[in-house]
Amino acid sequence: MTLKKINLFKKQGFVNFGSIIFSKKECKEFKEITNHIYSAISTKHPDFIQDLGVLGVNNLPLHDKEILKFINKIVSHSSIKCFLDDILGKNYKIWDISLRRSCAGDMGLYMHQDGVGQVNMVINLDNNTNGAGASAILPSSHLILKSQAQLKLKMPKLFTNLFSILFKPLSGSEGDISFFSNKAWHGRFSNKSNEDHDVIFVGFFPKGYSYYDNSWPKDLIKKNSTLYISNLLANSSDYRKALKKSNTECRESGDIYYDVDHGYSMDIESYDYLIKERRPSKLILSVFFIRCMIFVSDPLRIAYKFIKANKFF
Repeated sequence: MTLKKINLFKKQGFVNFGSIIFSKKECKEFKEITNHIYSAISTKHPDFIQDLGVLGVNNLPLHDKEILKFINKIVSHSSIKCFLDDILGKNYKIWDISLRRSCAGDMGLYMHQDGVGQVNMVINLDNNTNGAGASAILPSSHLILKSQAQLKLKMPKLFTNLFSILFKPLSGSEGDISFFSNKAWHGRFSNKSNEDHDVIFVGFFPKGYSYYDNSWPKDLIKKNSTLYISNLLANSSDYRKALKKSNTECRESGDIYYDVDHGYSMDIESYDYLIKERRPSKLILSVFFIRCMIFVSDPLRIAYKFIKANKFF
C-alpha cells in the first residue's frame, strides 16, 4: 500500500492515506483536546490564528502536551515512516503543528506555493467529504518547471471557486491523514456549508530548512524523549544549522541548498530533475486555461479598481 501512496503523491502532489491510525474514540478525544485549546486561548495570544479567513492555534503542543502523543502515533506508524523517508529523505524535521478552522462562510484562499522542500500533513478532525473550506490543489502542479510567481499567474480566491473543476479538494472523513507538497499550487475552497471544519496541519521540512524564527523548546523535547516524535521536533541546534530563508523567494532566485540526505521533495526543486518528468496533458491544458482567464480578467480588475478608487459609483 505504501508504495502505491508514494507513487500517487509523486504523480499528483498530494495523497490521502485514509483513517489508518485512530479509532473513533481516539478521534473524539483528539478533537476534544484541540477544541479545549482553541476555547481557552486568548485572541490576543501570539499563537492565535486569525488570518485570511481561517481561525486556529499555532504551536499546539505548547498548549497541551497530549497533542504530541497523537501525532507520535502517526509519524511512528510503519507506512507513514516509509512514506516520509522516501519523500523528505533523512533527518527531516517538524517545525509546525497547528489547528486550522474553516468557519461557515469562509471565502477561501488564493492559489500559492510555500517553502522549498516543505510537505504538510493534514489530519481531518471531522467529516468533510465534500471539501467545504478544504485545501484546493492543482493536481501535478508540483511538476511545473517554473514557479507560479515566475509564470506571473496570480489567482485570486474567486478564481479558485469559480473554476473549481480544475482543482481537487483535500477532503476526507474524520481521522483521515493526507499529505501535500507545498510546491504544488494550492489554496482553499470557500466553506459554503453551515458547519465549521477543523484540521491539524503538521509542517515537515527537509534537512537544513526551517520555518519559524525559533525552534521547539528544549524542555518540551526532553519531557517527551521516550516518544519517537521527539527526534523529529526541530531543536535549537537544527535552527542554528538551518537556512534562515527557506521560503518561496529561494525558489524564484534559484538559491536552493541541496544535500545527499534529501528526498523527493527537494528533487522537484531541481530543473534537471523536472525536465525528465512527464507532465500530464490535463495539467498543461489547465495552466493554459488559467493563463487565458487571467489575461482576460486583468484589464477588468484594473478598471474596477480605478473606478472604485475614483468613486465613480
